[in-house]
Amino acid sequence: IRDLIVTGVQTCALPICLKYIIIKVKINKKNLLMFTSEYPYGIRSEPFLENEIWYLANAFNKILIFPSSRQKYCRKLPVNVEVVDLITNPLLSKFKKILLLLKYINLTTPIILLEIKDKGLTTIVFNLRVALDILSLQLYKFEILKKYIKTSNIKIEIAYDYWFVDSVLALCFLKRKKLIKKIITRSHEFDVFDKTKWGIPYRLYQMKKIDKMYTISKYNKKYLDTKIDSKLAAKITVSYLGVPKNNTISKSRSSSHKVIVTCARLEEYKNVHLIPDVLRLLKTPIKWVLFGNGNMFEAIEKKVQHLPENIQVELFGHIPNVDILNYYKKNHVDLFLCMSSSEGLPVSMMEALSFNIPIVSYAVNGIPEIVIDGVTGFLFYNYNKYDEVAYTIQRALNYSFQKEKMEKVHSDYFDSDNNYNAFALEISSY
Repeated sequence: IRDLIVTGVQTCALPICLKYIIIKVKINKKNLLMFTSEYPYGIRSEPFLENEIWYLANAFNKILIFPSSRQKYCRKLPVNVEVVDLITNPLLSKFKKILLLLKYINLTTPIILLEIKDKGLTTIVFNLRVALDILSLQLYKFEILKKYIKTSNIKIEIAYDYWFVDSVLALCFLKRKKLIKKIITRSHEFDVFDKTKWGIPYRLYQMKKIDKMYTISKYNKKYLDTKIDSKLAAKITVSYLGVPKNNTISKSRSSSHKVIVTCARLEEYKNVHLIPDVLRLLKTPIKWVLFGNGNMFEAIEKKVQHLPENIQVELFGHIPNVDILNYYKKNHVDLFLCMSSSEGLPVSMMEALSFNIPIVSYAVNGIPEIVIDGVTGFLFYNYNKYDEVAYTIQRALNYSFQKEKMEKVHSDYFDSDNNYNAFALEISSY
């Protein structure tokens, strides 16, 4: 029935009973509140939602997206998806923050006490200003959303935050006031791992209040299982992101140079600035293609000027995701290279895999779930040992990867049709 609705089959051509069922399914669809960092605004933020939103739109009657920030450009959306700019780019004065904290002191005091119990008094005291800033912002969102829900004619049952640290706390307040019934969230990388002594703010309270968390990798789930008790951990399940299978395979080689692609934000922890140091160790003719921009771009530009003659470089900067996919369609690519020291499970790797492009990557967090030695690529285990990375690259370039095995990994784990249909169907049934 779902497939018939998706493809737009004319119900008049169906038996009366099936027509009745389809109409009933449409009527019974729920509405969804969805929270993002910036999507659908801009061209950089949350590009992976560009696939997922169409499956969600089919599973729900109406979707209201509440971005936390916005830009001028807005990406294409399904007809039943609306953007609501009530909580975008909030600017709270110090007075407003204090007012909110005092107004809702009965709401926030138990949260602070639970955070002290979870993280320790010393940790919270040292992070008190940030802790109160986060609370005041979430209270602001809560007030805005509370008013919107009460004055809106739309019945809301499910709220879905794409990030565990975006608006989840505000949603917990709404649930406590019985304005929403269910809270669903995804968790990726920076909203999973404790990279500071404080860790993820208010994780314990939020885990107690949400109904379901979907981690994007098995590694993330294992990590979170060690941070919370088994009762709360039962709320966590793995739900891989995904990309469509590309029937267009990279074209035949147009030159003697092996083509290596890197696609990343050029931040220090991504270690893209180390790639030229690795490439200079390779004797094979190489063309390195870089998609991405950031504060390390100038450093990379300077380094590539001193590479040996066998290394060619093409720096594209930031371009829309669709242009990267078009590059894969029109050009032969031998390898996708990642040296990042911290990742969730990159969609950029799923896209490479969908074109049967092998991946060489540092074995961090969830990456070994997509980079399988000898099947979809090869892993290395120390990004600071350039000779080890260069050896792994050369090994991959010389290896005969089997197209069928790569396609099976994509279809079994990272196909958007499978993953997003199942995800949308599950959350719409809550």
